Amino acid sequence: LFENQTESIEECLKILESSDVKMLFNPANFVLCGEDVKKAFDALLPYIEYVRITDVLKNGRYVPAGAGDCEIRYIVNTLKNRGFDGFLSIEHRLGKNDEQTLLFALNSFKIIM
Repeated sequence: LFENQTESIEECLKILESSDVKMLFNPANFVLCGEDVKKAFDALLPYIEYVRITDVLKNGRYVPAGAGDCEIRYIVNTLKNRGFDGFLSIEHRLGKNDEQTLLFALNSFKIIM
């Protein structure tokens, strides 16, 4: 993670100028760098092929999707409105990696959908 990562990532993608190069957008990385997630997402949207659904508070604590500072609702709604046909994955980081915790993470995301 580094400062001004939105500009740096966008610059790298423009230098590559390839329709074959896409990016994974993880909103938690932008929150943890103190960046505006909506601004970063909007700027990088043309390059995004894969979105990691994870939510975190500015203090670094991971929370269920939609309960933190990652603007998950905004991201999901924007993707829906644009007909996104890429990939989504859920990274919950909510403690134990067991069935109960995974179901809780999935249900949190379903509420947003």
